[in-house]
Parts: sequence; C-alpha cells; structure tokens
Amino acid sequence: MLAVISVTIPRLTAYTETAKFKSLFNQVFNMLFTILFPAAIGLYCISENIVLIIAGEAYLEAVLPLQILSIALIFALLACIFGTGVLIPYRREDIFLYATIISAILNILLNLLLIPLYKQNAAALTTLIAEIVVFLICFIKSKEYLKSLNYSIIKPVFFGGLGIYLLCNIIKLFKFGFILETFLCILLSAIVYIFIELILKNEIIFDIYKKGIHILKRN
Repeated sequence: MLAVISVTIPRLTAYTETAKFKSLFNQVFNMLFTILFPAAIGLYCISENIVLIIAGEAYLEAVLPLQILSIALIFALLACIFGTGVLIPYRREDIFLYATIISAILNILLNLLLIPLYKQNAAALTTLIAEIVVFLICFIKSKEYLKSLNYSIIKPVFFGGLGIYLLCNIIKLFKFGFILETFLCILLSAIVYIFIELILKNEIIFDIYKKGIHILKRN
C-alpha cells in the first residue's frame, strides 16, 4: 500500500493546482482505504491466531499489542496518504516534518511514563497515539488543498469492516482450532466483505466486479 502511494507522488505533484489532482488523489484514497480498513479489522480479529501460529502459546501476551497496532496501522497509512500524497506535492514538507517530530517526542515521553507500568501494551498504545497525532495534523493541514473531497467511500468500507468483525467472532464460537479458524476467517471475510461492498456500491469493488464480468463474457 505504501508502494502505491510512493509511485503516485510524481503524478500528484504534476497535477497540483489542477482539477486532476483531486480526482487522482480521490482514486488513490478510495483504493487504499478499501484495502486498508478491512485488512486492519481482519488483523485485529485473528491476532491471537497469528501469535499462536508464528510464536506459540508462550507469546500470547503479544495479542493485545498486536490488536492495538492493527488499529495504529489505519492511522499510519492515512497519515502517509495525506502527508506524502498532499503535503509533499504542495511543497509543505515542513508540516509533515513537524507532525513527525511532535509525534516522536510524544511517543518517547509516553513510553517513559507508561512502559514501566504496562510494558509491551504501553509501547503499542503510545505508537497508536503517535500515529493518530500525525494523521490529525496532516489531515487538517491537507484540507485546504482538498476542498469538497468526496469521502463517500468510508460508509461502505466501514460496514464491510463491521461485517468482517461479526463474522470472525461467529466463526470463533465453533472452536475449529486456530489453523482452520484462521483459514475460514480470511476466506469467508473476503467473500462477505466483497458482497457487502457490492450491495453498498463501493465504486472500487464495483468497477473491479464489472471489469471481471466483462472479461468473462468476452472469453
């Protein structure tokens, strides 16, 4: 997802001060948010399974930090979208730099205060707080360059993420074992998410669906 942002920066830079900038940024934002949000929710839901698969029961204390960091992932990439996708093309690197410095200082101070008390959970939480701060600064400062930007994609993606969360918790009730449970959560979540996005007419998923149907008909 970071690679997508990086390769679009030159094009966004070329389109600054034009209507094409907002159109391209909107496409990039919609595509990334459509992928990012369900991925983060899915990671949150199967964090325990992931820890068991990768490290075993001895590392179950890592589950909560991983869940916190899965939410931090959303804000980290959103901050990157607005920071590198808007502020840098408009030559406001200074704002992005200040936001990063402020969040880093805040992160260090909170770590010093909270890690002695809450250990790895505090480290994850302070990272989440720092990422939220960077996102808020970048988003607020980007708004003057993105007037009347369409954020309609958020509603269908949110409900798709909610569908993933509910489905994963239902699957866990059947106690399949963490390997099969992980497989079912990933597979069925993808199906349910796509189904919800098609019903709510997420333009990204809908366009992919229409192109897929068109290719199948041609063949």
